[in-house]
Amino acid sequence: MLNLAPNEKIERTYGQTKSLTDTQQSRLTCTYNSTVSAYAKLAPFKMEQLSLEPYIAPYHGFATRREMDLLKALAKAELTPAKIYDGKKLYIDKERTATLSWLTHKHDLVLQLFKRLELITGICQYGGPLQVSNYGIGGYFHEHLDFFDEM
Repeated sequence: MLNLAPNEKIERTYGQTKSLTDTQQSRLTCTYNSTVSAYAKLAPFKMEQLSLEPYIAPYHGFATRREMDLLKALAKAELTPAKIYDGKKLYIDKERTATLSWLTHKHDLVLQLFKRLELITGICQYGGPLQVSNYGIGGYFHEHLDFFDEM
C-alpha cells in the first residue's frame, strides 16, 4: 500500500476532492469492521476511512492474491474492446482503450466474491455479471454515466 496522506489517497483513487481539515482527518479511522454481519464477528473486514463526506471506505484484503490472479485469468479469456451506448446502439470509441469482460455466476469465484460483498454491505449483489476491466499501460476510459432509461 502506498504511504500517502488521506487527501492524496482520495485524489488518486476518486479524482479531485476538497482538502480535509486537521479535525476532519482526526475523525478518520482504520479498523477491523466486525459489525456489518454475523460473519464479520468471526472474520472482521479491514476497513480504512478516506473521507466522511462523501463517505469513502475501501476494504483491504477483500480478495486474496490467488483469487485476483484467477479472476484475471477468467476475464482474460473473454476480453473485448469497451463499448459505448449512445441510446440507440453500442459502438467502439477510439478514445477508450480499455477492454472488458463480464463474468457470470457460472464461475464459483464470482459467486464467492458477490457473497463476500453482500457480507460487507448487507446488500444482495446477485443482480448481474461482474465486470472486469483492463486499461493496459497508459489505457484511458474517460468519465461517463452508466445510466439507462427503461429499455
